[in-house]
Amino acid sequence: MKKCLFSMLLLCCAHIFCVRAQHVITFDTLFQRAMNQIHAYPQEKIHLHIDRGVFVPGDTVWVKAYLVHATFHTRMEISRYVLVELINPLDSLISRVKLRVNGEHSFNGYIPLPFQLPDGRYTLRAYTSYMMEEGEEFFFNAKFQ
Repeated sequence: MKKCLFSMLLLCCAHIFCVRAQHVITFDTLFQRAMNQIHAYPQEKIHLHIDRGVFVPGDTVWVKAYLVHATFHTRMEISRYVLVELINPLDSLISRVKLRVNGEHSFNGYIPLPFQLPDGRYTLRAYTSYMMEEGEEFFFNAKFQ
């Protein structure tokens, strides 16, 4: 019984000393670490505008894209190109265009639709080379008919 009590007392003392040895992290420290991470590894986000929501075969889809910081929503100037893809309802790539940044810090361009394009819900997907490294969940996707 004495051995068991002594062992329990020793275990409790060891636990108390271990708890006291831990470093206390404040909210300011956590906030500063998070800000350092955000600035060291900025994440891009694309906003894409198209001229309308319904198209017919042979039309031209005019696009305008803006690149912003994913956290602060401020303008980003890391990427010089945005890739925009037209994807059919079966998830097959129809066309891809590479848009270059203009003087207004936006990306302008167009995608001509083929004349033999069948009806359906199509997807415009936009991304940069940095976004490709992060994965498809960071791509911009817009659906239209």
